[in-house]
Amino acid sequence: MKKIIGCMIVAFAAVTANMGLVGCGGGANKGKVSSVTADPTAVTLKPGESKDVKVKVTRGADYKDAVTVKASDLPKGVSATDTTIAKDATEGTVKLTAAADAADVAEKDAKLTAEGATATVKVGVKK
Repeated sequence: MKKIIGCMIVAFAAVTANMGLVGCGGGANKGKVSSVTADPTAVTLKPGESKDVKVKVTRGADYKDAVTVKASDLPKGVSATDTTIAKDATEGTVKLTAAADAADVAEKDAKLTAEGATATVKVGVKK
């Protein structure tokens, strides 16, 4: 019985270490993006207009890959380009565009997300 329990503990420790859990060989953000920031943090577009938002990512110490930043929760009539930040860079640009026929929309919290880390940008449309 002791041998079986000991094997179960070793197997559990091996599984949780591969998941990067605290106390088992790594922190929760090991190998991930720890933060995303956006500048500016509020954008008001006119119909048909585009504006750039600079995004900056901070990677975990062991994360060296390229990172894709995706926009979500955009107001109706607004689209965004995803951006891939190269493995040796920390900044990129997301372009927000209001459709030519976009109606006025009050500012809404849109999300810019990379590997689980998120920045919030207030986005609206005003003629």
